[in-house]
Amino acid sequence: LDGLDALWDEKQGAYGMRLADGTLDRRLDAATLELVGAFREVDALDATTLEDEQVERLADHVGLALDTLFRNPRDSEVAGLARYEGDRWRSAEQDAEKVWSVTTAMGALAAVEMGRLLADRDGDGEAYVRRAGRLYELLDEDGPLTSEAGYLAEQVFDDGTLDSATPLGWPHAIRLHVTALLADMAALPPATSDIEGPTDRPTWTTGEKFGVATAADHDAEDPSRVWFTLTEGALTEARFPRVDVMNLRTLDFLVRARDDSGYTVRTHREDRVEYATDPAHDAVVADVAFESADDTEYDVFAVADTSLANTGGADRGLRLGQAGHHHLVARDPSAYTGEHDQSLLVDENGEGYSVAVAMAAADRFDWATVGVAGGDRLRSLFADGTLPETRSSVDVENVVLIGRLGSGATTEGTLALGFARSADTAAALGEADGALERGFETARADYAATWADFLGDSDLPDSVAGDEALANQYRSALMCLMAVEDKTYHGASIASPSVPWGEAVTADRSKGYGYNFVWSRDLYQVFSAFETVGALDIARQQLEYIYEYQQDENGFIPQNTYINGITRWGGEQMDNISFPQVMAYHLAEHGIGFDDAAYDYENVRRSANYVARHGPATAQERWEEESGYSPSSIAAEIAGLVCAGTLAVEAGHEADALVWFALADHWTNNVDAWTATETGTERHDTTPYFTRITRDGDPEAGHLRTLANDGPTLDERDVIDGGFLELVRLGVYPADDETVENSLVEVDETIRVDADPAAGFYRYNGDGYGERATGEVGAPWTVEHSGKGRLWPLLTGERAEYELLGDAGLDPTDCLRAMARFANSGRLLPEQVWDRQHETGYDWEFGEGTGAATPLAWAAAQYVRLAHGIDAGEPVETPAVVAERYRERGVSEPDRSPALRVDSQFRGDQLVVSGETTGVRVAIATPVDRTIVDAADGEFEATLDIERGENTVIVAAAADEDLERAGTTVTTLRL
Repeated sequence: LDGLDALWDEKQGAYGMRLADGTLDRRLDAATLELVGAFREVDALDATTLEDEQVERLADHVGLALDTLFRNPRDSEVAGLARYEGDRWRSAEQDAEKVWSVTTAMGALAAVEMGRLLADRDGDGEAYVRRAGRLYELLDEDGPLTSEAGYLAEQVFDDGTLDSATPLGWPHAIRLHVTALLADMAALPPATSDIEGPTDRPTWTTGEKFGVATAADHDAEDPSRVWFTLTEGALTEARFPRVDVMNLRTLDFLVRARDDSGYTVRTHREDRVEYATDPAHDAVVADVAFESADDTEYDVFAVADTSLANTGGADRGLRLGQAGHHHLVARDPSAYTGEHDQSLLVDENGEGYSVAVAMAAADRFDWATVGVAGGDRLRSLFADGTLPETRSSVDVENVVLIGRLGSGATTEGTLALGFARSADTAAALGEADGALERGFETARADYAATWADFLGDSDLPDSVAGDEALANQYRSALMCLMAVEDKTYHGASIASPSVPWGEAVTADRSKGYGYNFVWSRDLYQVFSAFETVGALDIARQQLEYIYEYQQDENGFIPQNTYINGITRWGGEQMDNISFPQVMAYHLAEHGIGFDDAAYDYENVRRSANYVARHGPATAQERWEEESGYSPSSIAAEIAGLVCAGTLAVEAGHEADALVWFALADHWTNNVDAWTATETGTERHDTTPYFTRITRDGDPEAGHLRTLANDGPTLDERDVIDGGFLELVRLGVYPADDETVENSLVEVDETIRVDADPAAGFYRYNGDGYGERATGEVGAPWTVEHSGKGRLWPLLTGERAEYELLGDAGLDPTDCLRAMARFANSGRLLPEQVWDRQHETGYDWEFGEGTGAATPLAWAAAQYVRLAHGIDAGEPVETPAVVAERYRERGVSEPDRSPALRVDSQFRGDQLVVSGETTGVRVAIATPVDRTIVDAADGEFEATLDIERGENTVIVAAAADEDLERAGTTVTTLRL
């Protein structure tokens, strides 16, 4: 076992083929898949224990070998594994390796055995078992490796010609072995058309959405509080009565042949069903049309897999009506039993949500049943088309509603889903019936009218007006930003209506999931788009929401919250806390001051003071992973303090203004010293350049940092990201700053990937937040597996905003086009897009969305902003007051700073602060008091109240009476 170490290739993370005269042949060989069986035998020995590292190595090797040796030639049905890399034996005129049945069978066996080995060690081996099932299907009697007589051939050419020994006993024997193992694990692929019903372990769906729907009636007195998403033709995660409360995992359709063939298929064809929410009801309506291509008669069923109030394991399902005339409902029974689990998902009264859903058809269902996800009755229907005995009720189960819409060679009908609170099934059915009575065409027209009204107030920027694709992407991005806003808590926009890699996330608790939360940083991005297009009422409501529901009395704003303001993750992120002050400044510039909004100066003061007391270091930077001194976080802090100071001057609070201005100036002067390295490393030598973050403000220390998500351990100087561009975007630095330009060189050499017509960017090197890069490449990210972050489209937009001011080689319009190409067929912009050209078992394509979050509101906002920025020739969201202070006036330059010496003395419960300065005014702030005094003859003194215990005291001097133009100096005391 230890001898295998000599065959391990650390660079590619796999075992080589052999050692020849001490030299490792690095080629991957299917024969090495036999190691899995050997490892399992060793693991079964009482006297031997496999180390976790050995098992992890094996898992990585198996995954890479299966990926590398798997061949599926273009325009061919042939698929399977080659023997080894570079195998040309008996390949004739074929350029590539031939597929062998025995190696394909060996791959299936290795995958299932790997899954068992991981499961035996309390690991997650499901992905390997699924991989085994896919390889096993290639060995089927109808598969590409089998003769017409049903025998497996030894080899197959790419054109499908079978070659050499047929039959060959070896792969038949392995296939029998795999059959037994998969059957033992209840993991055999379905005998019919690769179809399965809802499973007994409820999970969410993929984060890759192709549509988001809700009526644009957010400002209506009684809006329709229903949302849903679409993915590959299925309706997913219907939401009610808030945008973060999901009550349905999927609504899709089952087609069953009425003859004895046993044919069934779960259809995901996007052009067969059209959906809309009805603005007049809390309901979704669907126009369903089915036409047989072969004149065979089929049954068409609607299938709703419920997940009331974000969980799906203890609901009640009922079939109502009479024989041949049914409708279906499900409800949360806790509204009647009073047995509530402690819920994090509560309404405005603090009560847990109890939702009811009804599914009805215009002509009623002539056959209907309620079922249990994963149950035998439904499994038989989905697997072989056997109609189960119907049930009229199920209790405390994961409820599935199934109703037959029609039968025949063609079927047309209208379907509705109605929703109600308080588990009121009658009310839910009333909403569904009301929508059906209005009819699909009426509901659809009214739905479309709400969006036409919304878009009618927005003119297209010139950058997209002459290009239909760019213009449609612009409209879709703006609509997406409106769609993700709640209708009860106005201004609350979730980051994305999705659960990233949701198929790997169990829906087993009444809580929030995925990105269905409010981050004030993301909400700032959305705000900036609405402010840019002149939708100021929406922008105002967004800031009102932050200050009312997210900010606490100390000015702290948590990492993210539920829609109702309850903290989900309480991490400290200084940009989260700083951006609201930037938002307040922008609104004030549009004439929306404290008298015009539901927040006041005290809200601004609280968060600005929090940043002043606790900055510039942050517990988490913008990617929510690392603590320390971050260029992007410090940029937001500086901008927030300057914007708050400007508002303070206008409100007559000059002591606050001087303290905040002085801190912002000091941090501007020191951000390089805290975060930019002048020594670099062997890998990165374009110095000075910005690091992603430093632990203690010493960029030359070379501290080792283990990156999040099972990332590598790197010298902080070796971690490159583009966050420093925030210094330019927010007006702190000029675009031609030397450190900025050097950092762009490092970015382009480290985390840039060219993507026609511009480029894509990783968040940073070593990012582990993305699909798996080893083992089963492309499989969903989970906390148990190492992943790899992919390209983020919003970063292309960030770079383009820099290019509006600088010149680093990318054209902003090309970047806008690249972002549009990153969007999917529903024109939704993803969080991440795939970054590799080679194929995986998950069919990811370069430059297309992954299973992460789609749409991402931040990305949509970035697209809208960039389109307007191209017209303006500069980023439209840069706070003018920040750019004027630093880029134009150079207020923070050291030679403009007055001298300052400070003394302090306690007098009972008060503090006397005195000193000398060459400035003309001095501001002093304690946690509970603040004042501003003139420096007569260069001296000053003031007495202030203090807290018990430790106090942070900030003393700032101004060189001029005009605080917005004065150079400053600041001293911070910890007393």
